[in-house]
Amino acid sequence: MFLSGRFAVKWITLLIACLISVGSCYDVDVQQFKDSGFQIGPKFVGVTIDSGIFGHFSELQLQNPKVLTLAKGLTPNRVRVGGTDCDFVIFNDTVTSGLNKQGDHTNTSMTVADWDELNNFVRSVGWDLIFDFNEFLRKGDNWDPTNAIEILKYSQQKGYKLWGYELGNELDVFPENNLSVPQIAADFISFRQLLESMAGISPFTLLGPDAGSVGNRSYVYMTAFFKAGGANAIDVSTWHHYYMNSLKATVEKFHDVKTLESLRPELNKVMEICREYAPGKEVWLGETSSSYGGGAHDISDRYVASFLWLDKLGLASSLGIQGILRQTFYGGNYALMGSTFDPNPVS
Repeated sequence: MFLSGRFAVKWITLLIACLISVGSCYDVDVQQFKDSGFQIGPKFVGVTIDSGIFGHFSELQLQNPKVLTLAKGLTPNRVRVGGTDCDFVIFNDTVTSGLNKQGDHTNTSMTVADWDELNNFVRSVGWDLIFDFNEFLRKGDNWDPTNAIEILKYSQQKGYKLWGYELGNELDVFPENNLSVPQIAADFISFRQLLESMAGISPFTLLGPDAGSVGNRSYVYMTAFFKAGGANAIDVSTWHHYYMNSLKATVEKFHDVKTLESLRPELNKVMEICREYAPGKEVWLGETSSSYGGGAHDISDRYVASFLWLDKLGLASSLGIQGILRQTFYGGNYALMGSTFDPNPVS
């Protein structure tokens, strides 16, 4: 593993700080990383913002000086705007053919003003934007691209340039969607054809299938998606990971070696599937943090969460993962900053 530039300094500094904090002395030999055989880029680590923010957009003050300062400190960076709520987001209230309600999720309007503010923010801080489009907008059995085309055309008019595109989120964890895996793969193929047909979109990166970390179910889903043609549609293979349920999280679990090592066999399995069925495609942890369900209260936003995070960075890069998107920049107990826009961990 070669840790280059700014990220190398951050990673090694945090590692040394952790070692010092436990009251022991260690020698850190950075040279040993040179034999791992994998190289990561300056944008290896990115962040996420949940699509649910569009229902509460005023909470995230993207022009707040504190927010801008913290965001610029993460540059170079990619931000993925997605998550479960992406499949309920409707741009400019122009269609109503999606799922109106499913569990705690209801259709949410993303206004023109919201889209403008988001794009102006990423442009001002120098981030690359990855946007997850609504897969539940349907026309018969197929994905309905009408609302996506509105977003794309409006973005072209305004000069907004997205770096990456996704379609749907963790559809293997959302069985109520009634979509077959071959149909999802077909929708990705259609999405790629749409992007290729629109002037000014290329070059672009299509990421998927954003499988959830649900053990064997996610492996079966990824395999079926790739075999049904999804491997040819995407540029980057994405899989999500969380160590545990936030409701069952404890401080002890956050630094237990068994918890840390639970990631290794899962990553090895994902890499095995991707090498066989989507060879040559980069593999990313497209959404990941300590515990799912919003993060563990008074744990995911504290110092103890750094053990899981640092171990994940090192292990993932050593196994060939090319990108990690941290859940989240803002929102939930695992956020990098709290409601007052002060960085976590907090005391």
